[in-house]
Amino acid sequence: DEDSGAPPIALDFLAPTDDPQSLGRLGTYEVRGVVGRGGTGIVLKAFDASLNRFVAIKVLDPHLAGNGAARKRFAREGRAAAAITQEQIVPIYAVSEHQGLPFIVMQYISGQSLQQ
Repeated sequence: DEDSGAPPIALDFLAPTDDPQSLGRLGTYEVRGVVGRGGTGIVLKAFDASLNRFVAIKVLDPHLAGNGAARKRFAREGRAAAAITQEQIVPIYAVSEHQGLPFIVMQYISGQSLQQ
């Protein structure tokens, strides 16, 4: 759920979908909504039809996708988080890329944001 004080999040990087419940597709995932945004990324709620579950997808902000240093930091974040298996850390399911835009797929946990 987007911050009301932030500018709207452009989702023009999503591929078209035939699913009326989705905003678009990111790779094989049907994007159902925006969870939030941070300094370098956008978090989306998506449906993984192959495993019949919702996931959270953190996408590198498209305006940073051409920045080599930002891409390296993002990839490092994904690898570091995937290497940790603790109850307090959200599990990483995949690190991938869609049309040049890197993203990290992780467990979706419903509820309030950390800010709330």
